[in-house]
Amino acid sequence: MGNYNKSQMAIGDIKIVKENASGGYDEVLLSTVYNAADVLTKIKTVDGSGSGLDADKLDGKHASEFADASILVNQTAHGFSVGNAVGLVGSTWVKAKADSVANAVTLGLVSQVVDANNFRYVKGGILAGSYTPGAAYYLSTSVAGGLMTLANPEVWTSGQVRQYIGTGTKGGNGLDIEIDLGDEVSFASIRNDYVTNIAFNENTRVLTLTRTGDLAPLTIALPYPASDLAYEARDVQKGVAQVHVLDMKASWPYTILSAVVESNGTLNNVTVKINSTAVGGLTNLTVGTIAETNATSANTVAAGDVVTINTSASYSGNPTLIRVKLNIKRTA
Repeated sequence: MGNYNKSQMAIGDIKIVKENASGGYDEVLLSTVYNAADVLTKIKTVDGSGSGLDADKLDGKHASEFADASILVNQTAHGFSVGNAVGLVGSTWVKAKADSVANAVTLGLVSQVVDANNFRYVKGGILAGSYTPGAAYYLSTSVAGGLMTLANPEVWTSGQVRQYIGTGTKGGNGLDIEIDLGDEVSFASIRNDYVTNIAFNENTRVLTLTRTGDLAPLTIALPYPASDLAYEARDVQKGVAQVHVLDMKASWPYTILSAVVESNGTLNNVTVKINSTAVGGLTNLTVGTIAETNATSANTVAAGDVVTINTSASYSGNPTLIRVKLNIKRTA
């Protein structure tokens, strides 16, 4: 674009100009004639290495200024290929293999074979190569340094290692590496079976889970929780042997675990009985301040049995009441 004074404007010149402050004319370009595409074409003629344009830089830095994410290793006759899963055994680099914990030593994947004695490996990021998009890759159990995808259901041998390595990228031209520690397999397979039905038998208290495939139903016995029978009598007659009914007719069988007893005086030789049989450990109790005593024998109650607490004529103080709580556990 030029700058002209009036004397330089010859007849026959056809230019688009505008008058400037000094009385001359400046040549101008119309955007309809010389547009952004024309400017880009001109820039491309000078773009490239050394041009100084920020287009060949990232945040003002040339690619040569960034560190290589891969790690260079020197090992004579390493024998590796790009994509191999490798790790250290002692000070020696080897191909990892998921057939045992000792061999599943993956630290990274080989990203470049520099020469027979040098290679580079990466611990993360994208490794270029042909991988199934979205597929999860694991350390191979059969090929040293190799990767594998898993069958459904997964099939393993006890002692092998399930070590995730990465996932195929969306375009299928790389592996997104994310190596985990791996888990030692202690069973033969990981199945995709599931429960199809749940049934509970109230009489036997057995929960049954029906499952798919060739898996047998799973049964779980659910024991009855502990509970208690509470009783209070306010008509205690001191000096008189009395029988107080705690359970007039047991609705279901249970075991007496212990008895907690209390009185506002002292009652001697107090005994818990099932029908007419004394419960071991709960015989000849001294009942005063609150105390708990465990049953030791003859403490099984059948459905229909009668459970009582029996006082004697022996006492001290002025007892007028007795409180009892039997801790029990249903058995059927």
